[in-house]
Amino acid sequence: MKILVKGVVQGVGFRPTVARVAKSLGLKGYVRNIGSYVEIYVNERENEFLEELRKSLPSNARIDEIIVENGIGEYDDFYILDSAKGYKNYEFPPDTAICNDCLRDLFEPGNRRYMYPFTNCAVCGPRFSITIDLPYDRSNTSMSSFPMCEKCLFEYNNINDRRFNAQTISCPDCGPSYRLYDSKGNVIETDNPIMAYAEKIDNGYFGVSKGWGGMHINCILSKINEFRKWYGRPFKPFAIMVRDVEVAMKYAEINEDEKKVLESSARPIVLLKKKEATPEEIAPGLPYVGIYLPYSAFHHILFKYLKNDAIVSTSANFPGEPMIIKNEDIFSLNAHYYILHNLDIINRIDDSLLKIKSGRTLFIRKSRGYVPEIIKVGHGYKIVSMGAHMNARISVSRDGKLFLSQYLGDLSSYSYLKFHREMVKKYMKMLDIEEPDLVVIDKHPSYGYRKYVFENFQNIHEVQHHHAHAISLAMDNSIDEIVALTFDGTGYGDDGTIWGGEVLVANPESYKRIGSMEYFPLPGNDMAIREPDRIVAYFLSLKGINYGRWNPDFIKKISKSGIRTSSMGRVFDALSNFLGFSEKMTYDGEPAMRLELPLLKGRKLYDFPRVIKKEDCTRIDVGEMFIALSEMRGKEEDLAFSFVYDLMDFYTDIAIEAADRNGMNIGITGGVSYSIPLLNMLEEMIFKKSGRMLLMHRSFPPGDAGIPVGQDAIGSHYL
Repeated sequence: MKILVKGVVQGVGFRPTVARVAKSLGLKGYVRNIGSYVEIYVNERENEFLEELRKSLPSNARIDEIIVENGIGEYDDFYILDSAKGYKNYEFPPDTAICNDCLRDLFEPGNRRYMYPFTNCAVCGPRFSITIDLPYDRSNTSMSSFPMCEKCLFEYNNINDRRFNAQTISCPDCGPSYRLYDSKGNVIETDNPIMAYAEKIDNGYFGVSKGWGGMHINCILSKINEFRKWYGRPFKPFAIMVRDVEVAMKYAEINEDEKKVLESSARPIVLLKKKEATPEEIAPGLPYVGIYLPYSAFHHILFKYLKNDAIVSTSANFPGEPMIIKNEDIFSLNAHYYILHNLDIINRIDDSLLKIKSGRTLFIRKSRGYVPEIIKVGHGYKIVSMGAHMNARISVSRDGKLFLSQYLGDLSSYSYLKFHREMVKKYMKMLDIEEPDLVVIDKHPSYGYRKYVFENFQNIHEVQHHHAHAISLAMDNSIDEIVALTFDGTGYGDDGTIWGGEVLVANPESYKRIGSMEYFPLPGNDMAIREPDRIVAYFLSLKGINYGRWNPDFIKKISKSGIRTSSMGRVFDALSNFLGFSEKMTYDGEPAMRLELPLLKGRKLYDFPRVIKKEDCTRIDVGEMFIALSEMRGKEEDLAFSFVYDLMDFYTDIAIEAADRNGMNIGITGGVSYSIPLLNMLEEMIFKKSGRMLLMHRSFPPGDAGIPVGQDAIGSHYL
């Protein structure tokens, strides 16, 4: 019989496992990749074979579908054949952390891969980051530049070896290698470049290390202030990589859910509640610190030599530009030292970043360790969804599956737009899509990818930003319709204003906006995002009140031409500024993020006026709340908590009324919903008022990186 297996069956040691099982049963035939599936031929007892195969699956493999049909052929043994072309459905796993077996090889004296930084096997190591095309064979990866030596070839062909048919197999004799460079790009001759690099970092120098999907800048924690001045990032939080989970517990509070994710094969950066041992300079004004564990052989070797148990490990890029992946481009960063390898990175993959809330995963950046991500959808169309402008991510669907890309950055620079365009082309190529049935884009007229879309595609559909947010949330909770609190910074509204504090009743076919804020202007437009004191000054100018550097008459004047908005993100920015938690936005989301710590500490001690207007939808006048706030005195954290509590009290009344009327669930989505104290507040409030549980995200990012999921669903219903 011929057996076609669909699922995660490439790059996970699936074919070697098939061969072992077949030989153990005395069967004859073959196994091979065909497109993105695996084709198996066995001469008899196919049911017994499949039963044993299911019991023996590699840890990262997954079988979604098995098709059995008559086959023809005679074989004298069981073989792994060369791959054949076929239908591509792109199902192989993401880059995963080094497995325990390879870790033992790495630190076993006498092992031929002892301290070899590219140690991996059939079930672990780099995958998507080095893949050029499908099927997943060495010839379709950047490892094709490194022919196997005799010893590696013997392991590759030995059915009893763990590296049997492992496409990325290598060793010190035939594989990639690291070299150490000085600040001018000159090679530093040393027998042990990783040990030499560790000594430089321990001595306080700033270094750049090349990994799987990109490069990182490293320094010890005691040098963080100097590092900030050198790198030109005075307040942006930096992730730290620590030796092991015990060290992580020294710097942060970690519950079982967080520990499980930290130690998972994805090895994401997890935002954890700080302990006093964490230097404040790592994440100034924030309650959380981003921590992750070593995931490559290189990282484990580095920490073996490092005296420090934690280092800064943040993406190596220029402000507003993608992470650097090419050796020749990195020296302009002007670090003290560089440790670089000679294996080409094909696909840039940033580190994944997330929070854990009551067991739910709130992805801020879903990338290394999780992508390519494949989910089942209820349609068979070929749809390309372009996502949003910030935290960009694309998706491509075909034949009932949706393929989601890695994090692609903020599309404010040409480099990021180019990266976005390259990934659109790559995913379409890998899925054999020449002309999609539909391309879905955001309604915002200024999104940078629109020109490319309108010049290169025919069937285009525009989707409102918050509608896509709401449907992404509904899909994340396996429902078709929802009352969604869509709270974020910027989303182009149907009326040409900027939305961001909305209550929507939504399904994939349509939505109705039933709640929002009274519009307020952004004095100076984008300047008001970087300088939120302008927004506060506008609110207070309505009562002739001076605020900081702003004259009321002047702020009223420049507000007349300001973009009008209902953005919750801008309100949180303004509140943070007024109460002294932030002055300006030096990185995306900073003022609102700095509000999280006081919200965790604050209590409900003050009452704010409820001024509501009913027009096309119920509108809350947040300006009156700021005027009332200007007359209050008390602890800043209590004022902040009371303000946000009363604002959410108004919103939940609108949402609950709609949910009762329509028989729906209530959920929250958008970038503001990363705030844990806000989620706690809303959970308690909605349950007390209505007995409902607040729905949140768990798999798709709540922020703009989750937009393509909603766009795809809305696009399929449009078709």
